[in-house]
Amino acid sequence: MDKFRAFRINEEDGKIVAGFEELSIFDLTPGNVVIKVSHSTINYKDALAATGTGKILRRYPLVGGIDLAGTVVTSDDEDFQPGDAVLVNGCGLSETIDGGYAEYATAGVLKHDGRAIFGAATALKPVSGHPLLHCLAL
Repeated sequence: MDKFRAFRINEEDGKIVAGFEELSIFDLTPGNVVIKVSHSTINYKDALAATGTGKILRRYPLVGGIDLAGTVVTSDDEDFQPGDAVLVNGCGLSETIDGGYAEYATAGVLKHDGRAIFGAATALKPVSGHPLLHCLAL
């Protein structure tokens, strides 16, 4: 896979530095699903992280964006096939793992009792979701 653009947040000399960088899939947090990102949102938490106003990121550097929607490119998980539409929200995005402000993202599939955890209010096939209280195991 070629290089792609991502909005990356880093800490240099105790200050937050954020901007677009060229990355490869190998620069991202490891995950068993690779997603071609089509959408992400900008919200208050993302603004706090990108400006350094709030202590959101727990490690650096990270791609910003606490959510993403897109299409599976590759997957090591039998529940997710190339072409599947997916939604990833929460689960540490832009806190401890790379987020959705990139052309591609990786995600680990959250499972419970051998079943994928699916978000309750979406028509897409979620990869991960909010804490268990906000999810359904189907």
